[in-house]
Amino acid sequence: MALRHPFQLWPRHRRRVALVCVALAALLPAVLGAVVKPLHEGERGGESIIDFELAGSVERADEILATWRREGVIDEAKAIQVFDLVYPLIYAAALAGGCIAAAGAWQRARRPRLGDAGIAMAWVAFAAAGFDYVENLGLGISLWGHPASPWPQVAFVAAVLKFAAIYSALLYALSGMIAALLGRRGQRRAVPSESTEPPNR
Repeated sequence: MALRHPFQLWPRHRRRVALVCVALAALLPAVLGAVVKPLHEGERGGESIIDFELAGSVERADEILATWRREGVIDEAKAIQVFDLVYPLIYAAALAGGCIAAAGAWQRARRPRLGDAGIAMAWVAFAAAGFDYVENLGLGISLWGHPASPWPQVAFVAAVLKFAAIYSALLYALSGMIAALLGRRGQRRAVPSESTEPPNR
């Protein structure tokens, strides 16, 4: 039985509109965060939320929290974590939609195995969101309470799995552009060339 994904049940034209919307919603916070740098991570000695995710030990988590308190941005870090209760669903939907679109492109390019792989990658995108919520649990305990083992370690493992799943799904989704080019090339070859023979009289 072939693997299926709920997004495949949507009509194709609606999927395109939904994909554009969730992709923009997923990109906007990432772009704003990179420009604004709410945790002063662009300054010397600053620490980003990713540094906190990958702390991996109680000592390192304490160092990052001390930096945020010194910079007066601990409330901003908490606000980022509150927003991250919703954001995983947004980027997971964007990645899964991109994987479904890429799977269709590979099918049209007559690469059925690569097309089938896209459905699995759409589920990997939602696995990334699951790892993100496990990570958030570990970060929340450290951020609103005190870092204590094993929560920084749990957050680290979940973050590594999350990033691996995100980038795997993203690479597959981007491969859809290659599939689209191959599909167009195949269509051009399938069109019969005009006959050069003179017409019968």
